[in-house]
Amino acid sequence: MKNYEYVFTRNKKFERQELNSKSVLALDEVIVEPAYVGICGSDLYHYTTFNGEQLRLGHEWIGVITGKGASVSNLNIGDWVTTSAAIGCGECDYCLNQKVNLCNQAVYLGSDQLGSLRGSLKFKSFNALKLKSHDKSEVLIEVLAVAVEAIRLMKENNNGLPEKALILGCGTVGLLIAHLLKEENINTTIVDIKKSRIERARNIGLNAKPLNQILIDEKEHHSFDILFDATSDRDGNAGGWNYLHLFGQKNFLAIMIGKYTKKVEVTPDLFSRLAARLIFMRGVPLDTLKMTIDKWSGKLNELSGKIISHTYSSEKLDDAFITALDTSLSGKVVIEME
Repeated sequence: MKNYEYVFTRNKKFERQELNSKSVLALDEVIVEPAYVGICGSDLYHYTTFNGEQLRLGHEWIGVITGKGASVSNLNIGDWVTTSAAIGCGECDYCLNQKVNLCNQAVYLGSDQLGSLRGSLKFKSFNALKLKSHDKSEVLIEVLAVAVEAIRLMKENNNGLPEKALILGCGTVGLLIAHLLKEENINTTIVDIKKSRIERARNIGLNAKPLNQILIDEKEHHSFDILFDATSDRDGNAGGWNYLHLFGQKNFLAIMIGKYTKKVEVTPDLFSRLAARLIFMRGVPLDTLKMTIDKWSGKLNELSGKIISHTYSSEKLDDAFITALDTSLSGKVVIEME
């Protein structure tokens, strides 16, 4: 079958483009056919702000290996796999230490270079990690790994577990962080500005509140020792950044996951008085992705039923992205590839 890719173009529509499928497979490479692709908040960010010629979206994906190089011994044809959003070079110190998210030569899925909305992907095999299931629910693995990495950073930079955590944003990443913190019996609150997203969080069993509610409740001010910002400045929103100094107690730690590309006004004195610490995430290393697969692969059916709201065929990409943009209507939107 000929390879193809779906490209988001200047006319703000997806176009299917046929590709030359005759390419040499190196000894250490695999070919994978994507089966399911999740639409991520960063996909929507690029989708709404794109002004270039061609954009290739999709980095939350799972698929099946259809070809492998002669030196690939840890993976077989028919295995179901996924990758980090960063496809590493395999040669630098970062890649040799599983930190593909820091690789200076990485190719990023969901960029102008490459996306997973295509017939097949080819890359060095060390990037691919084997899944235990090929159920659609496995498409949550990569975004769950983002939540796992956020909590890993929290533990690495905090003296013990937090007493009280606040998550800004009831998107998929925020929901999964809250879910994992709840599993560790950490007192956690998650907030959003949209009623439907708050209700979705409550349906998962989370302590979800409207942002306005805790803004007017002075008992909540300066009461959290850990904050996770899972918002962004997409669509003109200010994001959660402006509330960090209001809700964080002295010496609070904030893990910054959301995507901000515009200038943010900061009053350093507000943060210095609180001795605030901010950690900015940059993707997911392979060791975190592997840890997520080891614990969660094959066990996501129940959770995915509460998070995945819509599934579209790849022929309906324009409809899928329009649905995903309406966060009052949709949760996680998944594309089933042909």
